[in-house]
Order: sequence, then structure tokens, then C-alpha cells
Amino acid sequence: MVNISGSKTISVTVGGNKDLNIDQSLFLTLDGEISKDLNIEAQLSDSSVPLSDEGNSTQLSNLDRIFIRIFTKKFEVTFGDLEFTIAENQFLNFKTKFEGLKFKYSDKNRFSAAIAVSKGKK
Repeated sequence: MVNISGSKTISVTVGGNKDLNIDQSLFLTLDGEISKDLNIEAQLSDSSVPLSDEGNSTQLSNLDRIFIRIFTKKFEVTFGDLEFTIAENQFLNFKTKFEGLKFKYSDKNRFSAAIAVSKGKK
């Protein structure tokens, strides 16, 4: 069973010069078992965004935070806003935040890989 919870907030502000602003925010979480031994965790958030006539956040790239993790006991695939850490010993210690895809496999051997997406200039 997958649990879905969240909130949607809309605020209306009226200013002294007859200004009218409408802001919205969204927070959504999912967690649970998709099928036997296959689980999901996800968070989507979009906060304090002015609401325009054409609407906002129609694409996933417009959201503030995206995190989707699908996993079993042996593997996990995660994408969105992520953190990658390698802390094997005092000589190899690495930690970074990025937007992309991460894969991890753990059994007799362990394997981790990540692909980052460049946000580029707008």
C-alpha cells in the first residue's frame, strides 16, 4: 500500500495600491510498497510561487525539490535533488549535492553510480 499525503496552500495578498498577489505552495509525499519487496519514497515541493494566468510548475524541473526513490533489499534507484557520499576511509572522503540519478546495489559486493544533470544558464 502506498501512502500519499501533502498540502496545498494558496494565499491572497491585497496591497495599498490595489495590488493583488496570489501565491501558492505544494508539498507532497509518497511512501509504501508498490509490489512485493518493491518500495517507493517520494517528495515533491513547490513553495511561495506567484500564481500566473498560465499557471506554474507544469514541468518537474520547475519544482523546488524533487526526490523519488524506488528500492528493494539489494538495490535502489533514486532521482531528483540528491546527495552522493563516499566515505570509505581517511583518504577517500567525498560528498556532493546534485540533480540527477543515483543507483546503488548491495549484496556480496557493493556498487554505486550517479549521473548529474547540469542546470546550465537561463
